[in-house]
Amino acid sequence: MAVYKNAEMLSKAIADALEKADPDHKDIYQENASAYSEKLKDLDAKYQEVVDGASQKTLLFGDRFPFRYLVDDYGLSY
Repeated sequence: MAVYKNAEMLSKAIADALEKADPDHKDIYQENASAYSEKLKDLDAKYQEVVDGASQKTLLFGDRFPFRYLVDDYGLSY
């Protein structure tokens, strides 16, 4: 699952919970969640563009898999 999908699912769940708690403003919550989702998709596309154009696809970092989902989602090595 792409990294942004987790944030997208969380923002949708938050918007749904806010909608139930405050139905008078449900349209605002859903619009904000949709706008955020679009920003996440744009960011994902930019990440993928950089990865696709990279000559090296191996990341080095000094901790136990802090970017594990990132490397898995974009097909990188570590």
